[in-house]
Amino acid sequence: NYTKDDIHKYILSSSDLPENDAIAIKKAIMEHGSVFSSVYYNDNYYSKSNNFYEYIGENEPNHAISIIGWDDNKQAWLVKNTWGTYWGDEGCFWVSYDDSQISKKCTSWNESVNTEDIDEVYTYSKSNCTGSMGYEKPNIPLSILVAYEIKEGESLEYISTFIVNPDTKIQIAISYDGENEPIYTWESENIKYTGMYLHKLNEEIVSNGEAILVEICYTSPYKYAVPTEQSIENYNDITLYDNQWISLNGEWVPVGKDYRDFRY
Repeated sequence: NYTKDDIHKYILSSSDLPENDAIAIKKAIMEHGSVFSSVYYNDNYYSKSNNFYEYIGENEPNHAISIIGWDDNKQAWLVKNTWGTYWGDEGCFWVSYDDSQISKKCTSWNESVNTEDIDEVYTYSKSNCTGSMGYEKPNIPLSILVAYEIKEGESLEYISTFIVNPDTKIQIAISYDGENEPIYTWESENIKYTGMYLHKLNEEIVSNGEAILVEICYTSPYKYAVPTEQSIENYNDITLYDNQWISLNGEWVPVGKDYRDFRY
């Protein structure tokens, strides 16, 4: 039970980096400052004499860390831990490039904004993306449509969506409820990484008090390109609203509570 006052920043976009891609990790550190990762930690594999860690094995990660730099001479990542400055080298240590988990599942937080700089966040998502849907075949465009009731006079600045597959292309169209012609259209290049993608509108859209419809069309070289969020017991207790639709055989079909029936 937290409020907006408990949140310091909103993360606007993120990238799930390719597995074991050192170049992508280094590039993300240079551009965004750090990279989220995880390791399997056990004191038996940590050397206090040189603050060096290396685990090679099959155990799953059990500890989250941030990669903040690297040293090719040491063949290791510089990692900031979460145990305070009393531990390691003022809270940091080195993890070998050869560690089994360090570069497997990495995420960069690309953009964020202070909570006091945003008046409203219009979203129905509580846990972001927990699944995907779409066609069995790749490279077939599929659109979703969501209606937002935005207060009159407020300006819409960003559209964000989760990207399920790498190298996905999206098209965005914004219109007012009942209007056939969009008031805004935009098309992306291929989006390289999965994760939360943010598009900053290149022109101001000010609400006239009517519902605003946001349509996003996904085209991916993989199947099931559309992000979904479903109710998961003891994790994600949500209600899928009646103001979300998916394009099915040329018609807009309400997603509702039975979206999992639309597997085609």
